[in-house]
Amino acid sequence: MEDKALSEILSRIRAEAGPAQVLLSPWKRGLTLLPCWGLLLGTVLFVFGLRMDYQELGNLAGGGFSTIQVAVAYGLVTLALRSVIPGSNPSLFFASASLGAAALLHLTFALISNVLSPQRAAEGEALHLVLVCLGSTFLLGSVPLIALAVLAKRGLPIRPRLSGILLGMAAGLSSEAAWRMHCPVTSLDHVLNSHTLAILVMIVAGFVLGSAWRKA
Repeated sequence: MEDKALSEILSRIRAEAGPAQVLLSPWKRGLTLLPCWGLLLGTVLFVFGLRMDYQELGNLAGGGFSTIQVAVAYGLVTLALRSVIPGSNPSLFFASASLGAAALLHLTFALISNVLSPQRAAEGEALHLVLVCLGSTFLLGSVPLIALAVLAKRGLPIRPRLSGILLGMAAGLSSEAAWRMHCPVTSLDHVLNSHTLAILVMIVAGFVLGSAWRKA
């Protein structure tokens, strides 16, 4: 009886088991971020146009900062995708340090931009522009976040919440890098209350996704 029961169990396992899922390396799968960012940047420039103070910022602080920020976002994506492969997940310290460094870089770029081209919102327009930039950056960021979450879900998240946070940060940085190519307001109160806040919202969204993976 035991042998028959064992045979039935093994038969069910063989019937239900599908082919082994082969995953590309994290850096290759992470390249998905780049066409997503290209789509975001193209949408921003085509629909809203290039920021009015681009000449004052110059190519480095204008497009260069956005490009560097996306490169950093790509690095966070590769960390997140590494964390869904058993045995290759980064340490909690390294992942946390990477998140902190990315946040510091974003704030540094905001500060430099404000020094090079100090631009404040017109009187009576501050709240409106904050809401526009906050909503636009968040909506743009949802595109790479969903695409990257699908990639991460195909693995086995060891620390799903941390993976979600990394993906949320990456999506937020890439969307902000696209939106800042249009938004000319560089005052720190505007940037912190809209651009940076949108990145934080994306991080929370990533955390929620990670929590959902953990329960799945």
